[in-house]
Amino acid sequence: MGDLKFADMNGDRKVDYGKNTVDDPGDRRIIGNNRMRLPYSVDLSADWKGFDLRVFFQGIGKRDWYPNPSNHYFWGVYAQPWANVQVHNLDAWTPRTRTVTIPA
Repeated sequence: MGDLKFADMNGDRKVDYGKNTVDDPGDRRIIGNNRMRLPYSVDLSADWKGFDLRVFFQGIGKRDWYPNPSNHYFWGVYAQPWANVQVHNLDAWTPRTRTVTIPA
């Protein structure tokens, strides 16, 4: 995350959207990318006198994309600690309601 930064990228001495077309996007530029790079995973396990422990880590290194934290469609009820259940989160499967979008 961080602070927003604005710059005159096309040299017209103003920060704007231009004509808001592919040929004239104004000062907007794509930063980062959404391609996965360097996938990794570590699976550790240990046992001692009848106790066992297993830890699994996984992720993508050098990933420049992060979904918007306020996107309730991506995060669901886990968007923020204070987020409320949204109407689309209530559309879950039950024996009486079988034509829904969210599985049980």
